[in-house]
Amino acid sequence: MVAEKRRAREHRGLDRLARAARSSQAFLRIVAERGDNVGSAIARLLQLLDAVGAAELEEALVEVLERDTIHIGAVRQVIDRRRSERHLPPPVSIPVTRGQHAALVVTPHSLATYDALKKDPTP
Repeated sequence: MVAEKRRAREHRGLDRLARAARSSQAFLRIVAERGDNVGSAIARLLQLLDAVGAAELEEALVEVLERDTIHIGAVRQVIDRRRSERHLPPPVSIPVTRGQHAALVVTPHSLATYDALKKDPTP
């Protein structure tokens, strides 16, 4: 029973990653093919997801896959480099481990609609 619960938790994290960052599936497939610890990779990717959000994680995963540097450290390095280039501070995560919002993934939308509101000549 303990083993079944552990496997169920792993799939819940895997599903959350797949919804948030599509490239995580390819990344984790390669990790598994190399015989590396998939559970650890999932846990660390979930930490990064919580810290930087889905869009940044997806961009970093795409770059890592393109460069064929399939390591969690490489994902973290890409995220840190991109944030530094934009003069952003290091990411800080606020863990939500329990409750109804624990598995919530928020996908940001384009802010262009707000730009259009600023251009509207009506008072």
